[in-house]
Amino acid sequence: LTMRTIAFLLLTIISAGIAHAQSAAQDTVLFDTDSSFDVDYVRFDLTVTPDTEYLAGSVELRAHANALRPNRTIQLSLRGQLSVDSLFNDGTPAAFNHTGDKLFVTLNQDYAANAPFDLVIYYHGYSTMPDRDGFIHYWQTRQPTGIPMCWSGSEPYSAKDWWPCKDNPADKLDSADLYFTCPKADMVGSEGTLVSIVENDTSHTFHWHESYPIDHYLLAFVCTEFDTLTHWHHWADGDSTKIMDFVFPNSVDTMGQSLIVVDSILDLYSRWFGPYAFRTEKYGIAQWYGGGMENETLSFCNDADSSLVAHETAHQWFGDAV
Repeated sequence: LTMRTIAFLLLTIISAGIAHAQSAAQDTVLFDTDSSFDVDYVRFDLTVTPDTEYLAGSVELRAHANALRPNRTIQLSLRGQLSVDSLFNDGTPAAFNHTGDKLFVTLNQDYAANAPFDLVIYYHGYSTMPDRDGFIHYWQTRQPTGIPMCWSGSEPYSAKDWWPCKDNPADKLDSADLYFTCPKADMVGSEGTLVSIVENDTSHTFHWHESYPIDHYLLAFVCTEFDTLTHWHHWADGDSTKIMDFVFPNSVDTMGQSLIVVDSILDLYSRWFGPYAFRTEKYGIAQWYGGGMENETLSFCNDADSSLVAHETAHQWFGDAV
Protein backbone atom coordinates (compact mmCIF):
# COMPACT_ATOMS: atom_id res chain seq x y z
CA LEU A 1 0.00 0.00 0.00
CA THR A 2 1.19 3.52 -0.71
CA MET A 3 1.48 6.04 2.10
CA ARG A 4 -1.45 7.99 0.62
CA THR A 5 -3.64 4.86 0.60
CA ILE A 6 -2.73 3.99 4.19
CA ALA A 7 -3.46 7.54 5.32
CA PHE A 8 -6.81 7.47 3.50
CA LEU A 9 -7.77 4.18 5.17
CA LEU A 10 -6.84 5.50 8.62
CA LEU A 11 -8.78 8.71 8.10
CA THR A 12 -11.79 6.72 6.90
CA ILE A 13 -11.75 4.56 10.03
CA ILE A 14 -11.32 7.56 12.31
CA SER A 15 -14.04 9.56 10.56
CA ALA A 16 -16.42 6.63 10.88
CA GLY A 17 -15.69 6.46 14.60
CA ILE A 18 -16.33 10.17 15.05
CA ALA A 19 -19.57 9.99 13.06
CA HIS A 20 -20.72 7.06 15.19
CA ALA A 21 -19.95 8.93 18.41
CA GLN A 22 -21.81 12.01 17.19
CA SER A 23 -24.79 9.96 16.06
CA ALA A 24 -24.98 8.14 19.39
CA ALA A 25 -24.68 11.33 21.35
CA GLN A 26 -26.68 13.84 19.34
CA ASP A 27 -30.01 13.15 21.04
CA THR A 28 -28.66 13.29 24.58
CA VAL A 29 -25.65 15.63 24.53
CA LEU A 30 -25.68 19.32 23.70
CA PHE A 31 -22.12 20.52 23.19
CA ASP A 32 -21.22 24.15 23.68
CA THR A 33 -21.84 26.19 20.53
CA ASP A 34 -20.97 29.52 22.17
CA SER A 35 -18.70 31.23 19.64
CA SER A 36 -18.47 34.49 21.60
CA PHE A 37 -15.16 33.39 23.16
CA ASP A 38 -12.38 30.81 22.87
CA VAL A 39 -10.37 29.12 25.60
CA ASP A 40 -6.60 29.20 25.01
CA TYR A 41 -5.11 27.70 28.17
CA VAL A 42 -6.19 25.73 31.24
CA ARG A 43 -4.60 25.08 34.59
CA PHE A 44 -5.88 22.30 36.84
CA ASP A 45 -5.20 22.28 40.57
CA LEU A 46 -7.16 19.23 41.68
CA THR A 47 -7.07 16.73 44.51
CA VAL A 48 -8.06 13.19 43.52
CA THR A 49 -8.57 10.05 45.60
CA PRO A 50 -8.29 6.76 43.71
CA ASP A 51 -10.99 4.95 45.70
CA THR A 52 -13.83 7.36 44.81
CA GLU A 53 -15.05 9.73 42.11
CA TYR A 54 -14.55 12.64 44.52
CA LEU A 55 -12.44 15.57 43.45
CA ALA A 56 -11.92 19.10 44.68
CA GLY A 57 -9.93 22.13 43.64
CA SER A 58 -9.89 24.72 40.91
CA VAL A 59 -9.63 25.10 37.17
CA GLU A 60 -8.33 28.26 35.53
CA LEU A 61 -9.44 29.10 32.00
CA ARG A 62 -7.50 31.75 30.10
CA ALA A 63 -9.63 32.85 27.18
CA HIS A 64 -10.17 35.63 24.68
CA ALA A 65 -13.34 37.31 23.50
CA ASN A 66 -14.66 37.08 19.96
CA ALA A 67 -17.93 38.99 20.06
CA LEU A 68 -19.58 38.90 23.46
CA ARG A 69 -23.34 39.11 23.87
CA PRO A 70 -24.78 42.35 25.28
CA ASN A 71 -25.41 40.61 28.62
CA ARG A 72 -21.76 39.40 28.72
CA THR A 73 -22.88 35.83 29.51
CA ILE A 74 -20.82 32.88 28.26
CA GLN A 75 -21.61 29.17 28.40
CA LEU A 76 -19.46 26.40 29.88
CA SER A 77 -20.28 22.81 30.81
CA LEU A 78 -19.91 21.08 34.19
CA ARG A 79 -21.68 18.04 35.59
CA GLY A 80 -24.64 19.28 37.63
CA GLN A 81 -23.73 16.95 40.49
CA LEU A 82 -20.50 18.90 41.07
CA SER A 83 -20.84 21.99 43.25
CA VAL A 84 -19.33 25.32 42.23
CA ASP A 85 -18.03 27.03 45.37
CA SER A 86 -16.91 30.31 43.82
CA LEU A 87 -15.95 31.81 40.48
CA PHE A 88 -13.63 34.69 39.65
CA ASN A 89 -13.27 36.77 36.49
CA ASP A 90 -9.88 38.52 36.35
CA GLY A 91 -9.52 38.14 40.11
CA THR A 92 -12.95 39.53 41.03
CA PRO A 93 -16.00 37.40 42.03
CA ALA A 94 -18.37 36.93 39.10
CA ALA A 95 -22.01 35.90 38.88
CA PHE A 96 -22.81 32.42 37.60
CA ASN A 97 -25.76 30.08 37.16
CA HIS A 98 -25.12 26.33 37.29
CA THR A 99 -28.19 24.72 35.71
CA GLY A 100 -28.10 21.03 34.92
CA ASP A 101 -24.81 20.34 33.17
CA LYS A 102 -24.42 23.94 31.96
CA LEU A 103 -22.50 26.69 33.73
CA PHE A 104 -23.45 30.20 32.63
CA VAL A 105 -20.98 32.91 33.64
CA THR A 106 -21.67 36.64 33.51
CA LEU A 107 -18.38 38.40 32.93
CA ASN A 108 -17.68 41.46 35.05
CA GLN A 109 -17.05 43.70 32.06
CA ASP A 110 -17.30 43.80 28.31
CA TYR A 111 -14.24 42.69 26.36
CA ALA A 112 -13.36 43.80 22.86
CA ALA A 113 -12.63 41.24 20.17
CA ASN A 114 -9.39 39.34 20.91
CA ALA A 115 -9.10 40.84 24.40
CA PRO A 116 -7.96 38.25 26.97
CA PHE A 117 -9.81 37.41 30.16
CA ASP A 118 -9.35 34.90 32.95
CA LEU A 119 -11.77 32.65 34.85
CA VAL A 120 -10.97 30.61 37.96
CA ILE A 121 -13.61 28.15 39.11
CA TYR A 122 -13.47 26.45 42.53
CA TYR A 123 -15.60 23.33 42.84
CA HIS A 124 -15.90 19.92 44.47
CA GLY A 125 -18.07 16.83 44.59
CA TYR A 126 -18.73 13.29 43.46
CA SER A 127 -19.36 12.65 39.78
CA THR A 128 -21.35 9.45 40.27
CA MET A 129 -24.40 9.88 38.05
CA PRO A 130 -25.40 6.55 36.44
CA ASP A 131 -24.84 7.91 32.95
CA ARG A 132 -21.41 9.38 33.65
CA ASP A 133 -18.38 7.86 32.02
CA GLY A 134 -15.87 10.70 32.15
CA PHE A 135 -14.60 9.97 35.67
CA ILE A 136 -14.47 6.46 37.12
CA HIS A 137 -12.91 4.59 40.02
CA TYR A 138 -12.16 0.86 39.97
CA TRP A 139 -9.76 -1.74 41.36
CA GLN A 140 -6.66 -3.17 39.75
CA THR A 141 -7.71 -6.76 40.41
CA ARG A 142 -11.37 -6.14 39.51
CA GLN A 143 -12.20 -7.07 43.13
CA PRO A 144 -13.22 -4.76 46.01
CA THR A 145 -10.13 -5.88 47.95
CA GLY A 146 -7.78 -4.80 45.17
CA ILE A 147 -5.73 -1.64 44.72
CA PRO A 148 -8.03 1.33 44.01
CA MET A 149 -7.64 3.53 40.97
CA CYS A 150 -9.47 6.34 39.23
CA TRP A 151 -9.24 7.83 35.79
CA SER A 152 -10.84 10.24 33.37
CA GLY A 153 -12.12 9.33 29.92
CA SER A 154 -13.56 12.36 28.19
CA GLU A 155 -14.02 11.53 24.49
CA PRO A 156 -16.02 13.12 23.00
CA TYR A 157 -18.37 15.01 25.38
CA SER A 158 -17.50 13.79 28.90
CA ALA A 159 -14.88 16.31 30.02
CA LYS A 160 -17.68 18.12 31.88
CA ASP A 161 -17.97 15.08 34.17
CA TRP A 162 -14.84 16.19 35.99
CA TRP A 163 -13.87 19.77 35.03
CA PRO A 164 -15.60 22.96 33.83
CA CYS A 165 -14.87 23.37 30.13
CA LYS A 166 -16.05 24.79 26.86
CA ASP A 167 -17.34 21.44 25.69
CA ASN A 168 -16.68 21.69 21.97
CA PRO A 169 -14.01 19.60 20.23
CA ALA A 170 -13.45 22.38 17.66
CA ASP A 171 -11.87 24.66 20.27
CA LYS A 172 -8.31 23.42 20.81
CA LEU A 173 -6.22 24.69 23.69
CA ASP A 174 -2.76 26.13 23.08
CA SER A 175 -1.27 24.59 26.24
CA ALA A 176 -2.11 23.34 29.73
CA ASP A 177 -0.67 22.92 33.21
CA LEU A 178 -2.07 20.01 35.17
CA TYR A 179 -1.52 19.78 38.94
CA PHE A 180 -2.91 16.64 40.59
CA THR A 181 -2.57 15.93 44.31
CA CYS A 182 -3.07 12.34 45.42
CA PRO A 183 -2.14 10.00 48.31
CA LYS A 184 1.57 9.21 48.60
CA ALA A 185 1.05 5.56 47.71
CA ASP A 186 -0.23 6.56 44.27
CA MET A 187 0.99 8.22 41.09
CA VAL A 188 -0.74 10.33 38.47
CA GLY A 189 -0.03 9.87 34.78
CA SER A 190 -1.09 12.65 32.41
CA GLU A 191 -0.18 14.62 29.29
CA GLY A 192 3.05 16.25 28.30
CA THR A 193 6.14 16.59 30.47
CA LEU A 194 6.39 15.74 34.16
CA VAL A 195 7.74 19.03 35.53
CA SER A 196 7.85 18.19 39.23
CA ILE A 197 6.60 16.05 42.10
CA VAL A 198 6.14 18.04 45.31
CA GLU A 199 5.99 16.06 48.54
CA ASN A 200 3.36 17.09 51.11
CA ASP A 201 2.64 15.58 54.54
CA THR A 202 0.41 12.69 53.44
CA SER A 203 0.18 13.37 49.72
CA HIS A 204 2.22 14.54 46.76
CA THR A 205 1.45 16.80 43.83
CA PHE A 206 2.27 15.94 40.22
CA HIS A 207 2.76 18.81 37.79
CA TRP A 208 2.36 17.90 34.13
CA HIS A 209 2.78 20.50 31.40
CA GLU A 210 1.39 20.14 27.88
CA SER A 211 3.07 22.62 25.54
CA TYR A 212 1.45 21.48 22.30
CA PRO A 213 -2.10 22.32 21.13
CA ILE A 214 -4.57 19.87 22.61
CA ASP A 215 -8.28 19.27 22.49
CA HIS A 216 -10.03 19.57 25.84
CA TYR A 217 -11.33 15.97 25.67
CA LEU A 218 -7.74 14.71 25.41
CA LEU A 219 -6.79 16.18 28.78
CA ALA A 220 -6.78 13.17 31.06
CA PHE A 221 -5.28 11.50 34.08
CA VAL A 222 -5.08 8.09 35.72
CA CYS A 223 -4.26 7.69 39.41
CA THR A 224 -3.28 4.48 41.20
CA GLU A 225 -0.25 2.54 42.40
CA PHE A 226 2.01 2.37 39.36
CA ASP A 227 5.47 1.26 38.42
CA THR A 228 7.04 3.40 35.70
CA LEU A 229 9.12 2.00 32.86
CA THR A 230 11.22 4.58 31.02
CA HIS A 231 13.75 4.65 28.23
CA TRP A 232 14.65 6.90 25.30
CA HIS A 233 13.44 6.27 21.77
CA HIS A 234 16.07 7.27 19.20
CA TRP A 235 14.71 8.57 15.90
CA ALA A 236 16.40 8.10 12.54
CA ASP A 237 17.39 11.78 12.44
CA GLY A 238 19.31 11.46 15.71
CA ASP A 239 16.69 13.11 17.93
CA SER A 240 15.27 11.30 20.96
CA THR A 241 11.93 11.13 22.79
CA LYS A 242 11.32 9.86 26.30
CA ILE A 243 9.15 6.75 26.55
CA MET A 244 7.31 6.64 29.87
CA ASP A 245 4.95 3.75 30.62
CA PHE A 246 2.75 3.46 33.72
CA VAL A 247 1.93 -0.17 34.56
CA PHE A 248 0.36 -1.98 37.48
CA PRO A 249 2.94 -3.49 39.87
CA ASN A 250 1.80 -7.02 39.10
CA SER A 251 2.12 -6.36 35.35
CA VAL A 252 5.70 -5.12 35.22
CA ASP A 253 7.24 -8.30 33.87
CA THR A 254 4.65 -9.03 31.17
CA MET A 255 3.91 -5.42 30.18
CA GLY A 256 7.57 -4.45 30.19
CA GLN A 257 8.46 -7.09 27.64
CA SER A 258 5.42 -6.50 25.44
CA LEU A 259 5.69 -2.71 25.31
CA ILE A 260 9.06 -2.93 23.56
CA VAL A 261 6.93 -3.03 20.39
CA VAL A 262 6.19 0.69 20.84
CA ASP A 263 9.64 1.60 19.47
CA SER A 264 9.01 -0.32 16.25
CA ILE A 265 5.53 1.20 15.90
CA LEU A 266 6.85 4.74 16.33
CA ASP A 267 9.56 4.19 13.72
CA LEU A 268 7.06 2.73 11.25
CA TYR A 269 4.52 5.53 11.67
CA SER A 270 7.17 8.24 11.45
CA ARG A 271 8.21 6.82 8.07
CA TRP A 272 4.61 6.56 6.87
CA PHE A 273 3.06 9.71 8.29
CA GLY A 274 5.88 12.06 9.19
CA PRO A 275 7.56 12.98 12.49
CA TYR A 276 5.85 12.27 15.79
CA ALA A 277 4.30 15.63 16.67
CA PHE A 278 5.07 15.61 20.40
CA ARG A 279 8.65 14.37 20.33
CA THR A 280 10.04 17.02 22.73
CA GLU A 281 7.68 15.75 25.46
CA LYS A 282 7.11 12.00 25.62
CA TYR A 283 5.09 9.02 24.53
CA GLY A 284 3.86 6.23 26.71
CA ILE A 285 1.19 3.73 27.65
CA ALA A 286 -0.77 3.91 30.92
CA GLN A 287 -2.59 0.80 32.08
CA TRP A 288 -6.27 1.09 33.02
CA TYR A 289 -9.51 -0.89 32.57
CA GLY A 290 -11.30 1.29 30.02
CA GLY A 291 -10.27 -0.29 26.70
CA GLY A 292 -8.08 2.15 24.78
CA MET A 293 -7.89 5.93 24.47
CA GLU A 294 -5.35 8.06 22.59
CA ASN A 295 -4.80 10.77 25.20
CA GLU A 296 -2.12 13.09 23.83
CA THR A 297 1.40 11.77 24.59
CA LEU A 298 0.00 9.04 26.90
CA SER A 299 -2.34 6.42 25.50
CA PHE A 300 -4.48 4.52 28.01
CA CYS A 301 -4.61 0.78 27.24
CA ASN A 302 -6.03 -2.25 29.03
CA ASP A 303 -2.90 -4.22 28.29
CA ALA A 304 0.04 -4.37 25.90
CA ASP A 305 -1.82 -6.15 23.09
CA SER A 306 0.09 -5.08 19.98
CA SER A 307 -3.07 -4.32 17.97
CA LEU A 308 -4.47 -2.10 20.71
CA VAL A 309 -1.16 -0.30 21.24
CA ALA A 310 -0.71 0.20 17.47
CA HIS A 311 -4.26 1.55 17.15
CA GLU A 312 -3.96 4.11 19.96
CA THR A 313 -0.48 5.15 18.82
CA ALA A 314 -1.79 5.80 15.30
CA HIS A 315 -4.25 8.25 16.84
CA GLN A 316 -1.32 10.37 18.05
CA TRP A 317 -1.04 11.34 14.37
CA PHE A 318 -4.70 11.11 13.27
CA GLY A 319 -6.92 12.27 16.09
CA ASP A 320 -4.44 14.20 18.25
CA ALA A 321 -1.96 16.04 16.00
CA VAL A 322 -4.59 16.27 13.21
